[in-house]
Amino acid sequence: MAVDDEDEWRFWDLLDAMAAEEIRSRTVYQVFRPGDSLTGEGEDTHRVFFIQSGWVSVIQHSTGGATRILAVRGPGDVVGELASLSERPRSATVRARSTVEARGMSGEAFLDLAERTPSIARALFRTLADRLHDADRHRTQLHGSVALGAVADKLLEIHSYAGAGQDRPVFTQEEIACWAGVSVPALARSLRTLREAGVIRSARQRILVLDEKALRVVAQNGRVAG
Repeated sequence: MAVDDEDEWRFWDLLDAMAAEEIRSRTVYQVFRPGDSLTGEGEDTHRVFFIQSGWVSVIQHSTGGATRILAVRGPGDVVGELASLSERPRSATVRARSTVEARGMSGEAFLDLAERTPSIARALFRTLADRLHDADRHRTQLHGSVALGAVADKLLEIHSYAGAGQDRPVFTQEEIACWAGVSVPALARSLRTLREAGVIRSARQRILVLDEKALRVVAQNGRVAG
């Protein structure tokens, strides 16, 4: 989710009724338990999944053994599409954070549908463009060592899951730090800065956003407006 997007959307939201039915009729319903992998890093497989319920983490392992959370996806999202487009081994693992209901199909079948269904093609292009934009922005934040902006960006995304109610994913501070690409001490300093500015507060192991507009400014500029 891009921080400058006021409207939240998922891949499935961009489909018209006919395109959505095309996908439903050609996919297989599957259930994954917490910890199960939908895809594995390095696998030469090209299956695509459309998440109906539950949440997954997209993770990548470095040569040194460190684990990095690249993204979190939920209901309405598509995962696994990039390997189908590139026809290369998968660059990341998609792992269930909770019980996940999804519909799966082969990458070949998905690309065939996209080629002859404009609604699917448009949804795919917009999804890829948005994810590329997010990745570019995150690299810029890390290059500038702006931990505060990177943390604020991830807090905004977590805040966007509030509409999921009890089904929304819960993150530990270690996971948030891993996702933002910062150290745990840097995360702690960033959270303290945001709390002192009245932007967030902590309650029952959750981080509550008090001022979404201010948090969005921090995510974009890497500093608290003063």
